[in-house]
Amino acid sequence: MAKAKPRGRPPGETMQVYAVRLPAARARELEEIAKRETTPPATVLRRLVIERLDQLKREQGAGQ
Repeated sequence: MAKAKPRGRPPGETMQVYAVRLPAARARELEEIAKRETTPPATVLRRLVIERLDQLKREQGAGQ
C-alpha cells in the first residue's frame, strides 16, 4: 500500500475553513489555472490568498 503524500503545513499548525463565493467567470478562471497546474482548485485558491496576505504584510512593513 502506498503511503499518503505529506501535507505542506507545518506540524501542529491548525487550519481554518472559509466558504468563498466567486462570480462564475472567476471560478472558471480558477479552474483553468488549477487544470494547467494539475492542482485542485482549493489548493490554488489557498495559495493565492496566502500570497496576497504575505504581500500586504510586506507592504505594511515597508510603509512604517
